[in-house]
Amino acid sequence: MSSPIDLKVFRASAAEIRKAEAAAWFHNAGKLTMRFFAAQVASKFSAYRYFCAWLATSKRTELASLSTTTTSQHYEATLHVDEEAAFPDRTLTDWLRKTEIDLSSIQLDKVPVAQLIELQDYRRWWVSPDGEAARKAVGLTDAPLAEALRIAHHHASGEEKASLKGEQPKAPWLSSVFGYSWAAPDPGTLWPLLSATAPGSKITTCPAELVHPTFSNWMADTRWPLNDITLFDISAAAAAFLKARIAGKLLDASSGHYSFLRVSIDGAAFWGQAERIPDLLARRALINRLWDSIRGLMESEIAIANEVYRDESHQVFLLPNLSEDGSQERNEELRSVLEIEIRERAAGQEALAGEFVPAVTLHPDTQPDDKQKPRTGLWAIRQAEAEGNTPDLAALAKEWNNEPGAVCTVCGLRPIGRDRNPKQREKQQARKVCAVCEKRRENRSEAWASEGRSSTIWIDEIADANGRLALIAGRLDILPWLTEPEYLEPKAASFGRLSRVWRATKRFWRECLDDAIQGRTVTKRKGRLRLNLASGATLPGKFHAYFAKLGDRRLSAVYIPDGNYLLSAEAHQDWGSLAQGFPRAIEIEEPTGYGSANKSLGNFSVASAVVLAEEYSPAVDLLDDPHSAMLLVPADEALRAASAIWEKYNVEMGKVRQRLPLRLGIVFATSSIPMGAVIDAARRMIAPPFREESWRLKTVVPNGTHVRLCFDNGESWEVPCTMGDGTGDVWYPWFFCPVRRPKPDPASADPPGESMRNRMPRTWGFFRILSRVLSHFCASTTRSSPSQSISSEAYRMGPDAMTRAIWG
Repeated sequence: MSSPIDLKVFRASAAEIRKAEAAAWFHNAGKLTMRFFAAQVASKFSAYRYFCAWLATSKRTELASLSTTTTSQHYEATLHVDEEAAFPDRTLTDWLRKTEIDLSSIQLDKVPVAQLIELQDYRRWWVSPDGEAARKAVGLTDAPLAEALRIAHHHASGEEKASLKGEQPKAPWLSSVFGYSWAAPDPGTLWPLLSATAPGSKITTCPAELVHPTFSNWMADTRWPLNDITLFDISAAAAAFLKARIAGKLLDASSGHYSFLRVSIDGAAFWGQAERIPDLLARRALINRLWDSIRGLMESEIAIANEVYRDESHQVFLLPNLSEDGSQERNEELRSVLEIEIRERAAGQEALAGEFVPAVTLHPDTQPDDKQKPRTGLWAIRQAEAEGNTPDLAALAKEWNNEPGAVCTVCGLRPIGRDRNPKQREKQQARKVCAVCEKRRENRSEAWASEGRSSTIWIDEIADANGRLALIAGRLDILPWLTEPEYLEPKAASFGRLSRVWRATKRFWRECLDDAIQGRTVTKRKGRLRLNLASGATLPGKFHAYFAKLGDRRLSAVYIPDGNYLLSAEAHQDWGSLAQGFPRAIEIEEPTGYGSANKSLGNFSVASAVVLAEEYSPAVDLLDDPHSAMLLVPADEALRAASAIWEKYNVEMGKVRQRLPLRLGIVFATSSIPMGAVIDAARRMIAPPFREESWRLKTVVPNGTHVRLCFDNGESWEVPCTMGDGTGDVWYPWFFCPVRRPKPDPASADPPGESMRNRMPRTWGFFRILSRVLSHFCASTTRSSPSQSISSEAYRMGPDAMTRAIWG
């Protein structure tokens, strides 16, 4: 009978486990040199596993004594790795050689990190005929950690290298998992990104953040199409598997299988209900901080599991499967123990104030394949909908203290105006918010004011000259890629490649949002008005938004206490005209919430007004999950920004658009509409499920690096059919046929007249919100009626057709 699970042993061994994990993060680092790439081009042996030169420096004499048989030449080659590998960061390799892992207390090795990295070459050291002689020469008898690292790499990597030969380009290229490729940077420009912070404590405390800028820009395999997995993908997966295997050793797991631990909340319900952008951004930041805190608990403090997936509602960790003979008792015990830790961590997040308790579920791999790799279907846990947020009733009971009162209009849980400070309490009651939500709003506004103000959090600064804004929402159908291996054929659905899928789509959305925020697809604005208050004329709320009445105009402005001035929080074409006629007294009003009249605070003396030449972006990113994204922009910039997303999708995912459809929608609204209503409309627009259709191919027209496919339904597609260096692409642009037979080459494999199974094509759509009436002008090929107040009519529209529909 197994002893009860106690996480104290993990905490006691955490520092050593993190050292072992460092070996997994750097186990393929030797590939990050042009010498390795050149060896691949020439089909020569590369000693990249020996980049630390541990054997070359500590076992030189012993290795030199080996005979010079063909196999032994491998060991002899390690003697010259210090001179030949030209590994640029000796500070890092010195740390790896000198840092010793001591897990002897759990019957694992006591070895330098570098030795573990070099002995992962298990086939040559432990399987080859000369392996035993080589081990005796260097004084090795057993290496269970090296075996664990070898298995971890095997479970992270694909098995297609034997069956899928691929093609070796003459120069280094990177590819996305969807077939988009670009030239890899010179490794010499990448290593300084790592050297700036290594070795230091980051190697064992936050290795992912340390290596990501370097490893995400180099490939784990140099051949088409296997160069779609980066060093970061394979290293992160290997680190997760190694930590899970060490955890299995600590927990006496015998199966060698794995489980996923899912931590979930209803993220959309938590942040999507906010009426104001500062509230929304504050709530989204709270979710990210919670995920970061739980990740720190699991990866560093307990060191039991690594995070392998994250979005707004889910966080997933890889654990060992403790099931024995089909019984789930040990798995449930582990889940229960971790649930206590995770919920205590959530309760310790003071800013959450009991608004929700994360749900913790364990998903064991009860039917692994014969090589003990986790099944692709385990990613299906992502499709489980969040169960809704369950508040911490004990924490909320303390807030109410058995006293009746009105409920906060932001969180809908806590009482309005219970602050101990009478002035703060009065302000909260006027704004109909609780102390917690008001504090969040203040913190977000203060952060904006102190961070250079190059962006905005104020809805009136986003709106165009007519007071309109637009919320662009998009969704990529990535779930089949994570759950159905055939979507990745002819490549293997390895764990590293599945991770690459969701990281690639998240990067796509992030780059789309950054293009807007940095002014490439949404025009930046310049100019803000600063109203300097006279001495003694201070306002009650620090970093609060007010209305300043300037003649017949009511200006939205934020009070900045450091300097005692009001700063405009809306867009205006002619600030110079508003800056005239000072000093004078102006009336200040305080907003009291949606649907209520503003409260006048009286007249305040303004000593002067200055037009500041501040430049800021009127675009605000609300969501950048792997599957979906939301971007708030001025209404007159919406079509340009949405068209840029669509064009980027065509370029980067055009080869697989038949298997990776994009739904893109725009919600237009006036700035007076609560943000919660706008976000709800956007979510409903992109929520309908994608459906599969059968299209009959009419004509195939080669067009340089593309192929034009014309279908009998009137659709035509320009599909890229080459890789970045001109190599013909026979791996990505294929369709499912009615018998689900993959087609490797759209130019030749699908003759005219053959039907193709196609995920629903690209769909554009928009809502137009005026007052409280919502009109749905465009959806997708699937009809939907989200609510009685939304009428639905289906069209297939591009940007030009949308322009005519909106502006007439």
